[in-house]
Amino acid sequence: MSETCLAEKSRDFVTAVDEKNIIVVKELADKAGSRELEKMAKEMMEILRAESEDDKIHIAYGTVVNDIKEVSKSYKEAKTGVGCRQDLL
Repeated sequence: MSETCLAEKSRDFVTAVDEKNIIVVKELADKAGSRELEKMAKEMMEILRAESEDDKIHIAYGTVVNDIKEVSKSYKEAKTGVGCRQDLL
């Protein structure tokens, strides 16, 4: 996978959770809102679909946080959102 496309800024990072799941932590501009998050998610989806044969790609994001210590809580929110979405499919 092209991690450099997902982690564009020096403070962005990508890490594997397991064989099928990754976490992407992105630095956002101070005034970035839901439109910017939607745009980033769509761009990531396009990148992942272009590089993967798997058509079951899900992207979720949690609350925007100001401190790296809060990323875990945001990840749990995103993970819960993906679980709920899969239950609906």
